[in-house]
Amino acid sequence: MNTNHGLNILKLIMILIIFVFFTGPLWASPDVVALLRLYEGFKVETAAPAKVITSYYLKPISEEDVFLDVDISREMASLKRVFNLKDIKLMTQAGMVLEKGSAKTPFQVIVLNGRKLLLQLSTIEEKKNRFKVKVLEQGEKIRSLLETKIFLPEKKTTVLGFEDSSGKIYFLSFHRGKDLPSGLSKPINIKSIEKPKLIKSPPPKYPEAAHKAGIQGKVVVNATTDAEGRVVDTQVIDGPQELRQAAQEAIKQWQYEPYYIDGKAKPVKFTVIVKFNLDKKKKDQKPISLSTDQKPKLVKRVVPKYPESALKANIEGKVVIEAVTDAKGQVVSAKVLDGPAELREAALEAIKQWQYEPYIVNGVAKPVSFTVILKFRLDEKDKKKPGTKPINLSSDQKPKLIKSPRPKYPEKAIKAGIQGSVVIEATTDTKGHVVQAKVIEGHPLLNIAALEAIKQWQYEVYYLEGEPTPVTFTVVVKFSLDKKKTNEKGEK
Repeated sequence: MNTNHGLNILKLIMILIIFVFFTGPLWASPDVVALLRLYEGFKVETAAPAKVITSYYLKPISEEDVFLDVDISREMASLKRVFNLKDIKLMTQAGMVLEKGSAKTPFQVIVLNGRKLLLQLSTIEEKKNRFKVKVLEQGEKIRSLLETKIFLPEKKTTVLGFEDSSGKIYFLSFHRGKDLPSGLSKPINIKSIEKPKLIKSPPPKYPEAAHKAGIQGKVVVNATTDAEGRVVDTQVIDGPQELRQAAQEAIKQWQYEPYYIDGKAKPVKFTVIVKFNLDKKKKDQKPISLSTDQKPKLVKRVVPKYPESALKANIEGKVVIEAVTDAKGQVVSAKVLDGPAELREAALEAIKQWQYEPYIVNGVAKPVSFTVILKFRLDEKDKKKPGTKPINLSSDQKPKLIKSPRPKYPEKAIKAGIQGSVVIEATTDTKGHVVQAKVIEGHPLLNIAALEAIKQWQYEVYYLEGEPTPVTFTVVVKFSLDKKKTNEKGEK
């Protein structure tokens, strides 16, 4: 019996050894759950020596350095007091799980000011409550910011600090617990610190109130995508209050590529920074200023109409205009920089109908501004010599009429039995052409017919001291019903 009992004990021990060999020690710890908080610290501006030192870690960690505070406000107050900080700000928080029996080391990706930080937490074999912490920064090269060992018993908090490549101070708070807090999902083990690829990103609409108030800046948002890459949740971390809603509304319309782990699409959470820049907004809207030789090609030109007043006054010259075209090459605005006042309006009316080829910059059509010069030049025949103001002549002095088409008797005047004379003041030029005529007296039903007729009349050139001279004189055009009937009988 004693021999059999000893053999049974020996068999039990062997089974236990085999079980431990293949499955690990019976006292193996369960999953390790850690709540991670990342703070940014701001130094006190003083000549006194600060407690924070520049190193991979700012203060060695031991069992005596464990903070008992779990509440965020108390934890922040403790950090400010212990590390002599002017201020501190919570940047983000997440949960990390070290799965029992898994060889994978959990990573947590955080994006700060366009830079990516990779946080890694791993256990130290055969040392209870001892862990390794690594923080890497991704830039042109991967840089190690922190690599140390920490003591982290259950239901306790350990804090350590580090500096990034720009010299900013950050603090990591690890709180050991049994379960992930509500609202923090179990993180995904990933092998890359790259967030999903953005494939659709409508720009945020700049709030009108913020634009008028001159408010600009960055809005830091935690975005969560589902397995299909759609943004299903957003949480603002930091940024001007006036810009936050616009940033969230824009991000919710963004679309990312699905994030795959081991061939399966997974929901992920990462940080996004939305920038609102007033200078950039104005720059995008402001047309590009071009020199004269850079301006786009003109494809449609409307000739300006020479103003009548400028013709009579012998005014000619150049009108300089600053024109602005839109992305389609259409002139959307124009303003006169220089030129005779009598010619400006005609120049503006013409150039606003012009069409240019679109101006392309890096494959994108842009609005541009440039200078255009419109020339107004009188032909020699249109020029009036100085001192050629028409001379007023009496009826007996007027030049000889050599061509006088008869006026057409208005039908309405005939039916109404109206007849009589229309007195007109006529002006001839240096060639004897009637260039101006106005009614001095006459019946309204006869005046227009008289004017239309006399403008076709031709007089001999009037000479004054051997020079052709424009003259003004009075002409009487007679309308007689009896004479009209006589003419009609004669025609028959």
